[in-house]
Amino acid sequence: MNNHLLKGKPILVTGGSGFIGSNLVKKLMEVGAEVYVVGGDGSRGGRRNLEDVGFSIREGINYFNMDLKSQENCRKIIKDMHTVYHLAAKIGGIAYILKHGLDVWKDNTLIDANLFQTVVNNSGVENFIYASTACVYPLKWNKSQLPHQNNGWKEADAWTGETHSLYGGSKLIAEKALRMHVQNKNVRAMITRFHNVYGPRSVMKGTGAQVVQALVAKALNNPNQDLEIWGSGNQGRDFIYVTDVADWLANVFYTKDGNLPQEPVQRGSGVNTTIKEVAQAILDTLNSNAKIVHKPVFDEGEEARIADNSKFEELYPQFPAPLSTKEGIKEYIEWALPREAWWKFDDKFVVSLAQTSSSSYTAKSTPTILSKILTVNKSTEEVSVSGNSILLDEYMNQQHHSQVLPLFSASNQQTSQGLQPVKPIGTYLVEAGLLTAEQVEVALREQKLSKIRFGEVLAKLGWIKQQTIEYMMEKVILPEQKQLHNSIRFS
Repeated sequence: MNNHLLKGKPILVTGGSGFIGSNLVKKLMEVGAEVYVVGGDGSRGGRRNLEDVGFSIREGINYFNMDLKSQENCRKIIKDMHTVYHLAAKIGGIAYILKHGLDVWKDNTLIDANLFQTVVNNSGVENFIYASTACVYPLKWNKSQLPHQNNGWKEADAWTGETHSLYGGSKLIAEKALRMHVQNKNVRAMITRFHNVYGPRSVMKGTGAQVVQALVAKALNNPNQDLEIWGSGNQGRDFIYVTDVADWLANVFYTKDGNLPQEPVQRGSGVNTTIKEVAQAILDTLNSNAKIVHKPVFDEGEEARIADNSKFEELYPQFPAPLSTKEGIKEYIEWALPREAWWKFDDKFVVSLAQTSSSSYTAKSTPTILSKILTVNKSTEEVSVSGNSILLDEYMNQQHHSQVLPLFSASNQQTSQGLQPVKPIGTYLVEAGLLTAEQVEVALREQKLSKIRFGEVLAKLGWIKQQTIEYMMEKVILPEQKQLHNSIRFS
């Protein structure tokens, strides 16, 4: 578009080195905008995301690694900007969001409040585009109250029930704040909502990886293994390819009537695709004969989520239909295959530092994604875990923290079938997002003092019900423990 509204204008993209942000930067560069980025080198993005988007990083000139939780930083970066796209947010996969809900809510609220206040006090900003999410919609469908939901969520449905997470809640409150205090304050402000976005430059490893990205990475790393999905696989989402979102954002001003909408506008594919269908599309694209297997989880989230795109289609009749999930997955895998650094897991295993006797040694491998440190007694072939051993969560280490997670003591944790857990209950609870590592450490100290069962300690502290522990033992821990015991190979 030769005469694009943003051509030659100073445009700020917060979160511009992230997944959606970097794809937006590419589109803005193509229309001739003068782009400035607030980025970072955290787990969800960094300079590498901007390597092939036509944006030449000049530190401190057009690229800023700064904390937007600081009001002063917001004032500095917004000065003299024509348009601000606000995409910066603390986000991750559903397990991460549920586990770190308070941190997510606190950080996102501070960032949003600071930017909103700064924009209101800075009359030089003409346009402010806020990136919201489909997580603002209620966890449960209420078809009696909202019969139109057979055709998907409408924008107005966001306030009809409780959100699934504090992430969704923080975004919903931010939308309210923007509409009440930013719109009509000498700035044109708009709220855009995206459904489940996937595609190039998104996190594919670690707890920050969302479902399509994580499944693609699993399939690429383990082409000869069955593809594991969490839960039944019947839970559905509305998946939309990132270029469809970035195209819309770059051209969000070109509505049918030429006015920037005052009410939220969402975009999804308009199709509910189950996780099982996503997994099968990945296997089909890779011409794999692998099967889909299911791992029990406690919380599958919403049963279904679909966007009713009628408002978007009315406002933007010029946009083509978005890529189908099948086409999008094919394009995404074609992008990912030559870029192994994005999805390749580190196959190194950590050697146990704790030895129970001179005749003991460590197992060579285990059949699960996490490398587990197992101490094996050669004479009895008994598998045990020392309280001083280390469990390396490869995902966390590669993508987030470059550190190891302490392995919680398995002593005195005997199962009903007489087997010593290969991996202690505490570690399972952390991996499931039910407890933090700090909570497990507190519970273990309490257990040592009170000399009662670990599950009873958790119930006493009010953190997890005893029924939850029993369910986890039956559905997750015992099946995996048997698999691990049966699959150890000795040197």
